[in-house]
Amino acid sequence: MRFLRGPRGRTDVLAVVVFLVFAGLLAAFQSYRGFWQSPVIESEQREEDGFAYVFYATEDDYACSALVNIYRLQDILHVQHRILVLVSPLLSEAYVDAFHGRNVTVIPHEPPPLADGSVEYYRDVLLKLVSFRLHHVDPSLKRILVLDSDQLILQNLDSMFQLPHVNLAAPRAYWISKDSICSAFMLVELSDRLADRMESGLKGILPDEYDMDLVNRLLGEEVMMLPGHYVTLNSHWEVWDLPKWYTGRSASEPAETAADRQQEPEGGDVQESSNVTDQDEGLDPGAAKYIEERKELSKDLAALYEQAEVLHFTALGKPWTYPEELMAQLRPDAHPLFREQFATWRSTAQLVCPNWVPANYTVPENNMAEDEAPTAEEPPLESGMQTLPNMEAAPPTIPPFNIDEHPKVDAPPSAHLPIDSE
Repeated sequence: MRFLRGPRGRTDVLAVVVFLVFAGLLAAFQSYRGFWQSPVIESEQREEDGFAYVFYATEDDYACSALVNIYRLQDILHVQHRILVLVSPLLSEAYVDAFHGRNVTVIPHEPPPLADGSVEYYRDVLLKLVSFRLHHVDPSLKRILVLDSDQLILQNLDSMFQLPHVNLAAPRAYWISKDSICSAFMLVELSDRLADRMESGLKGILPDEYDMDLVNRLLGEEVMMLPGHYVTLNSHWEVWDLPKWYTGRSASEPAETAADRQQEPEGGDVQESSNVTDQDEGLDPGAAKYIEERKELSKDLAALYEQAEVLHFTALGKPWTYPEELMAQLRPDAHPLFREQFATWRSTAQLVCPNWVPANYTVPENNMAEDEAPTAEEPPLESGMQTLPNMEAAPPTIPPFNIDEHPKVDAPPSAHLPIDSE
């Protein structure tokens, strides 16, 4: 211990102590995964196309809905690109395992905090916007399609990745205004500049500001606005209402449902009902009456379902909320496709969600007023998704890029032009 004697020895010891303290602090900092930090995906997990679908899930119900849509993308719509899911620590291990079982990359992450005084129901909604920095997690990523979980994906969306290069492409939130964009469907061109802008926005989130509000504030003036059919509210089939962007049925288009379009998965586990547009067998009297009296509108609603790329559940509740029998009582006059949308989701959930049990409400014997229906605690209206059938915006203006001229999903691979690497 002779080296400890004298000024130089004590200086050396102090240097070692300072180094060890610094190393410990650095290790602790790197192990902390704050709201803007995620683990880096190893190179063997990457894919070179740079495209991915991204969901997020903060609780098991929404994780189940993400699994429903992942099943549809992989087994029914046969997309070609990988899938990632951002998950919060509240998610159960069973759902994390279920994602891994479908070859989905799971990225655990703390949701960014809302401003003080915000509605508690939305406390984790900003996790979605962490997706803007996923190229820091996986440097091979170039473009991602970020999708809300509480939806029903109806068509293959691979062609979205061939759109022109823009920071953000998103559908018009047509139920709010012609200038509002919907954050339930976002094609994001990943870059450090865009990630820094989003990080700054998240750190400076305003009171009573949520994901859709923030995206509109930061990117609303530069977004490539997509047509409304990329996110269509299911309320149209609840109240027999057509959005103003609906262009009508083509002369050769049959009046059939999306169920007729989708192929049945292997084994026939998930069943989607056949064409119900012109049939009334087994329907509630109210629904049968509406079909008889408004046959043409019924066909238009069936065609609208054919045109929709993604259906967002806003009317009545989320698809895991009510059993089908109670839905028939609460919405007896809804278009038959309204219940078919819920039935499609629920039959898939029973197949793919771990230990999923349908809601078990007792259907009363007598007729029940709508406001007397048994429900769980009513959440506030979903941010930016309120159903406003009588307050639709004017028809959208035609953007410089005509989305309808883009190659359709059933086009051969050679029809899709590759995106130039940056």
